[in-house]
Amino acid sequence: EICFNEDSADIDFRVESNGNANMLFVDGGNNHVNFGTATDYGGVVNIESTDNTSTLVLACTDADGSVGPRMDLERDSSSPAADDTLGQIRWLGKDSGGASLSYAHMATYIEDPTDGAEDGKFEIDTRIGGVSRSRLLIHSTATVFNQDGQNVDFRVESDANAHAIYLDASTDKLGIGVSSPIARLSLPAQATGDSGIARIAIE
Repeated sequence: EICFNEDSADIDFRVESNGNANMLFVDGGNNHVNFGTATDYGGVVNIESTDNTSTLVLACTDADGSVGPRMDLERDSSSPAADDTLGQIRWLGKDSGGASLSYAHMATYIEDPTDGAEDGKFEIDTRIGGVSRSRLLIHSTATVFNQDGQNVDFRVESDANAHAIYLDASTDKLGIGVSSPIARLSLPAQATGDSGIARIAIE
């Protein structure tokens, strides 16, 4: 075994590459490991790139049909409970005032940890008007869009119709094939000479 800094002194460890003075940097005082930088971005491991190429790549050369590569986020708790957060991925950026914040994130939770009857929950949030809001929530009994009840429309496109299904959040009206539903449920008028209904509007 070869051990650097076995006496646990406040001494950094640094490896240079041809173009980076901090290709590998261990901060002895702050207990974090960096790749490509000496800056502490707040993680136990910090990786910095200075261009738009991939910052992290997980590669698998296994030629069989099984999954690979695979990344696991494990909450190794000795007392798992309902609503425990299992992990979160955040997309951070600056605002106009220079503050760093999450513009979007996704998280998973334990809904029920009972052995043999486990349930999980998955949620995607985005920031709306300065506040993080739920956009998609998947749990054991339902899949919910717009759980927080924001003024956010729901729209499904087909091959030729941008409003194949359209829920106007501000008016609580649903359109099938129409962009401006006038009733609780609105369908489009038929083309001239077409058989069938001309229009249906149900309040």
